[in-house]
Amino acid sequence: QALGLEPPARDGLSSTVLAANISGSWLTALPTGTVIALPWREVMKLSFVHARQQRVFVVENPAVCEGLLSALSDTPIICVSGQPSATAVQLLNRLQPGTQLHVSCDHDLGGLRIARRLMRLPLGWHLWRMDPGSYDLARSRGNLPMPVLPEGDWGPLTPLAEAMIAYGQAAHQEVLLPELIADVRRLNISAEEE
Repeated sequence: QALGLEPPARDGLSSTVLAANISGSWLTALPTGTVIALPWREVMKLSFVHARQQRVFVVENPAVCEGLLSALSDTPIICVSGQPSATAVQLLNRLQPGTQLHVSCDHDLGGLRIARRLMRLPLGWHLWRMDPGSYDLARSRGNLPMPVLPEGDWGPLTPLAEAMIAYGQAAHQEVLLPELIADVRRLNISAEEE
């Protein structure tokens, strides 16, 4: 304003989403394992996005994204870095129809809310380590006190939510990294055998 310039209608740079090993439109020829922070303005230039084997792993935490890529550099991954931004939603909505999305988040109220919000997008979602057994394993490796979890319908997340309510503990996604890596390996092997 001080310079006499009109502000843009929307800030197209500050909202970003982390992605690796996806391609589409102008997003091509990046070396395997390269992680990019895509801002809103660049995501909006993508007419479509696709991934190898039509499978993308969606995680909440950058540390999990980094751990997966360190072990399996060619993993197609989108990291929402907490509550999904409008940019993350726009990127997900540009995925090729039929893409399988495997979502994994922290076992806490925030993680449940993130997974529930993502799964409301009409895409091919699969819960990934978001079940009572994985929660028990995560809790055994370190847990935190959890504020009261609201009861109610958590949709496909209800079994996990009920286990969390019963124990009153939260657990971080990072403690399941060995299992997450093994899951990606297993899914990649089975896809190659088909």
